[in-house]
Amino acid sequence: MSKRKRLLWQIFPPMLVVTMIAVMGTFFLASKIARQFYLEQITTNLKVRAQLVRSEIQAEFRAEQGDLQRRARQLAVLSQARVTLIKANGRVRADSDKNPAGMDNHAHRPEVAVALTGNLGTSMRFSHTLGKNMIYVALPVFTKGNKLPPVLGVVRLAIPFIFVNQVLDMMYWQNFFAAFIMLIIAAVATLFVSRKLSKPLEDMERTARQYSRLDFSRKINFPGRGYSIEVAKLADTINSMAMELYRRIDTVTKQKNELEAVFKSMIEGVLVVDNRGRLVRVNNTALKIFNLPLNFHPAAIT
Repeated sequence: MSKRKRLLWQIFPPMLVVTMIAVMGTFFLASKIARQFYLEQITTNLKVRAQLVRSEIQAEFRAEQGDLQRRARQLAVLSQARVTLIKANGRVRADSDKNPAGMDNHAHRPEVAVALTGNLGTSMRFSHTLGKNMIYVALPVFTKGNKLPPVLGVVRLAIPFIFVNQVLDMMYWQNFFAAFIMLIIAAVATLFVSRKLSKPLEDMERTARQYSRLDFSRKINFPGRGYSIEVAKLADTINSMAMELYRRIDTVTKQKNELEAVFKSMIEGVLVVDNRGRLVRVNNTALKIFNLPLNFHPAAIT
């Protein structure tokens, strides 16, 4: 037979587990949404910077005049991102971090391939040139205007993913501590609610045990509105049962006393024996007949 537990410990742990699942689920969902939102914001911001860089360098890019390598480095400082200028055939024309002569053809890079079709290209991937994860945004440079094909080349901006990870880690830990504090508050609130649910039943159990000892000096009473209708009705029912039991015991006691008075006052001597022939009761008249003391008890006869 399993050991019985108090109602409090039957209510509190399951409620706490449900609360923990809800809080942790909310934490992971909020972290995922925050991560996705931040990455979208970073990509949008990088796109704006790429548009500014393209407007600054597209004239020189089209004319293939000036020192594009130096300009790429200048614009990298201004935009706080790696700047790469790529020709339509995929060859790197200039790069702010590396010597373009030693770089591979970029025509098949995901973001560049999309930009060469005249659209915005984005990707988050590992850079074999720099040996780290990067976020890329690539914009096409058209031969005339900003949206007129054919595509002359691509302006690409990139930032290391480590910067994004640092911000995401900070957001993650902030969310974690917030969830931890919420969990503590929820645990305390759950314990309070569990205690509020179990305490009335514990009080009723103690009072019912008192009734079982025929002590009716106390009634179950729950003042205020903080208790459920079911608990209040159960308390009223137990109180009614106790009062009815008290009335019946009082009635039986009075009847017993009356019968005892009649039995003792009878002028005939009366002896009461059980089914084994043993004397169990004797009235005062019988005591006088047999010349026995008034304090005589039948149990004295063996």
